[in-house]
Amino acid sequence: MTSVEEIQHAPVGSLEFERLLAIVRGEFLEMPGLRLTSQQAQRLWALDAETCESLLRTLEDAAFLRRTRGGDYVLGFRTESDLHVRG
Repeated sequence: MTSVEEIQHAPVGSLEFERLLAIVRGEFLEMPGLRLTSQQAQRLWALDAETCESLLRTLEDAAFLRRTRGGDYVLGFRTESDLHVRG
């Protein structure tokens, strides 16, 4: 498996982008209280700004993540049943 540190740029739709989506989903599911700005996410997953914004936007569009008023990204659902409905 490719580690996050090896991926700096992943075009939308590429296999690398899909792997990053899975990694980011996993992180938010493992830590349901996780709140990250786009800059924090970029540093955490060692991504360039374009890739990071694309990942976060894709997950927000899918309602997996939502943005708070302060600009943080958090899980877009609150319960396990919500996960099954959205997933």
